[in-house]
Amino acid sequence: MIKINFLPPKKKKILIFDRNFDSGSFFKLFNKKECSILDVRYESINIFILLLVFFKSFFKDIKKKYLIEYIKFVSPKIVVTFIDNNFFFYELKNFYTLPIYIAFQNGRRGKEFYFLLKKNKKKNLCADYIFVLGDLYKRKLLSYIKSKIISIGSLKNNFFVKKQKKLKIKSIVFISQLKFKNIASFKNDISRVELPLLIFLSNYCLKKKIKLFFFPNQNFENYKEISCIKKLIEENAVILKRKKNIIKQLEKYNLFICQDSTLGYELLARKKRVIFFPSIDRSEKYKYGYPEKLKNEGFFWYNYYDEKIFFKIICNVVKINEIKWKKKIKNFNFFNFDKNNSKVKSILKNVC
Repeated sequence: MIKINFLPPKKKKILIFDRNFDSGSFFKLFNKKECSILDVRYESINIFILLLVFFKSFFKDIKKKYLIEYIKFVSPKIVVTFIDNNFFFYELKNFYTLPIYIAFQNGRRGKEFYFLLKKNKKKNLCADYIFVLGDLYKRKLLSYIKSKIISIGSLKNNFFVKKQKKLKIKSIVFISQLKFKNIASFKNDISRVELPLLIFLSNYCLKKKIKLFFFPNQNFENYKEISCIKKLIEENAVILKRKKNIIKQLEKYNLFICQDSTLGYELLARKKRVIFFPSIDRSEKYKYGYPEKLKNEGFFWYNYYDEKIFFKIICNVVKINEIKWKKKIKNFNFFNFDKNNSKVKSILKNVC
């Protein structure tokens, strides 16, 4: 339900463009009292700003003009977003130049994103700073967006700094990427996309006498959901409940398998042993390392479904020692790791 606000928005130093952001990490960088949120998906609408837009331009291009007018009225020093794939954000500086515009990349991007980026290039896309997950994305974005682009990795990953202990591999954690919309769609999706791999992993774990854990994309909220998931999964794996700090939660495990999860890449940046099998019902854009062009088979990835190759890759990753593992991933680890987000803090210190 849309929330209606009648009073003018308050003046704030920091304006967050879209309420979909990692608040835990964000408020370690910015003072919460100095921030307000602009609901770009219109979860709330400010009538005062809406009337201003009507008086100035009537109904012409009202959605975009509402966002621009809102920013102008709040007059922030910084406008920041975690929705780096909202292309209108990169147009804002063309309409209102005073704030510093900052974007944080919040996930991996496929072919569709780069196609749309190319399509929007004529709109003079720009920002002051874009913090990206790795150099691979920096190289791609430099062709389309005028900005200072800095490779930092994942904000939440960078904030969790802990000296890693050598862990014996006693389990496999399968990272699910499926979102629960309803029971029928979830049953269809998991049966088609993830269950074949889960069954294979279950058999592998039984043979090797190790545990298999299922790490969900989201926690299941009610009994019907839990019951449905248990019937589908728990014959093969134990379901882990997601905690608030998932990086900290998963620190005690050392072998992960996923399709092409951003979390998988984050854990790999921490030198964790992560295997990528983006094979089932996945298109070319989800091959490991995209948009980098790699071979379909590497030491810790395989882009097609083949259980013999899966078995070989898992055995190799389990057996290799830590020093050799770090050498294996050195040139194929596409997320940076900036300890305690020192690069971001340094830049914000100068602009805030």
